Amino acid sequence: MKIFHGFSKIKGWQASSVIALGVFDGVHRGHQKVIRHAVKRSRGLKAKSVVITFDPHPVHILNPLKYCPLIVTVKHRLGLIKELGVDTVIVINFTKKFSRLGCEQFVKKYLVDILHMCEIVVGDDFRFGCEHQGTARSLKQLGHDHGFGSTIIPVRSQGQKTISSSSVRQFISEGNLTKASRLLGRPVSLIGKVVHGDARGKRLGYPTANIQPDQKILLPVGVFVVSILINKQRHYGLANIGRRPSFKSFQELIVEVHFFNFDQNIYGKEILIEFFKKIRNERMFRCQQDLIRQIQIDEKKARLFLKKKKGRL
Repeated sequence: MKIFHGFSKIKGWQASSVIALGVFDGVHRGHQKVIRHAVKRSRGLKAKSVVITFDPHPVHILNPLKYCPLIVTVKHRLGLIKELGVDTVIVINFTKKFSRLGCEQFVKKYLVDILHMCEIVVGDDFRFGCEHQGTARSLKQLGHDHGFGSTIIPVRSQGQKTISSSSVRQFISEGNLTKASRLLGRPVSLIGKVVHGDARGKRLGYPTANIQPDQKILLPVGVFVVSILINKQRHYGLANIGRRPSFKSFQELIVEVHFFNFDQNIYGKEILIEFFKKIRNERMFRCQQDLIRQIQIDEKKARLFLKKKKGRL
């Protein structure tokens, strides 16, 4: 999959294209439906499949006071899009100046003239152009005027459940990983780098990897059953998100992972953590022995959960 950061990087584009247009934060089931349709249509039309996404999120520019943390980083988003078989992704730097482009100007100048768009695919909730004037109806008219087809994919509901990035954010922040995962079509996850910590876990007999996340943490504080992907190898364990209330010197939110049956040096490695289940809230312990006993309980619960889920451990 080719990735371009902006249209200025594209030189000598010759092929026709079927374009999926959207922010696609989280790449949830609705987004996947839009992108898969674009890929399928591109193959039928012998064209290139192109996903156009935006960074930063338009809300962060147009309404910076609104709480709208990303579900996944842009890097993670691109990896998820790649898995759907897309030929090319174009990441547009969303600015106030760009937001003032009219619908027809954007479509004609970039999608038609540069990418030779023969069809565009969007979700039924998508809006674009200055003051969000672009709608499904206006796309149909623009297609008639400029010679491309348009497909509007219903992505807002799955049975009786709403599929939207805002719903996913809400479920994740509440710790409702089951509902969030159903809308995403995969476990809630984050990417981070393993960094050096203070080795407190090791001294307690439960060594942990300290993780520096690539993004703002949307998950609530607490202890979670997780899987960890390192160099394409999957491992399992416990993750703690919190401020270590039992150790008063720590006030910043941290992420720690304790691996089961694992003993490798992974400092500096980038890992993917998938969160399956929250098993308890963060709490303060009076002494180290109380903390150790609780970690033992947490591990038993996690292993039992994983045994039922995966038939492992």
